Amino acid sequence: MRFLALVSVLESSVSAFGSIYINGVKYNTADAEFVNGDLDHLPNAEQDLDVGDVVWVRGTVNDDGVTGVAHTVIYDVDLVGIVGAIEPSTSTITVLGRKVKINSDPVFGDNFTLSELSDITLGDVLKVSGFDQSDGSLLATRIDKDISTITFMYKIEGMISAFDAGAASLNIGSQVINYAGFNSRFTPLIK
Repeated sequence: MRFLALVSVLESSVSAFGSIYINGVKYNTADAEFVNGDLDHLPNAEQDLDVGDVVWVRGTVNDDGVTGVAHTVIYDVDLVGIVGAIEPSTSTITVLGRKVKINSDPVFGDNFTLSELSDITLGDVLKVSGFDQSDGSLLATRIDKDISTITFMYKIEGMISAFDAGAASLNIGSQVINYAGFNSRFTPLIK
């Protein structure tokens, strides 16, 4: 008899492919649905992912604890924007007002020459995947440099560090976001 343990949702960064490996568990993705953070279908499925990308996996883990079946894989970049500050002494950069910590583990994309902090310059447009930290920063697991000339939208996700309902604004890191002009159904979730 085979037992399956349900994993409602598990968040981690991708460590390898040939299925998808998350926290040491090899998930079979043959029948998995790959979607972005808006739950839109990713047309190239696993090929749209890179090592270091943060994903959420909904699926089952087999009783051996090291294999499983992914039902849904959700991939979403946490931060897309221009580098506004670089602090080599603390191994951090600031993108859209949000601190990004860069330790020795992140994967740097193909558009980097040195694959390290010194290869980032002010004004670079970066796409960053990572994990939220208790201090509001993002611990990078993958950093890609966007060298295209195509106009794109900036994106910032993270913990709200300040909220002003009267001014219809909130802060993520030091980035102030005014949401007065957003869809009338928008309401920030404050706990």
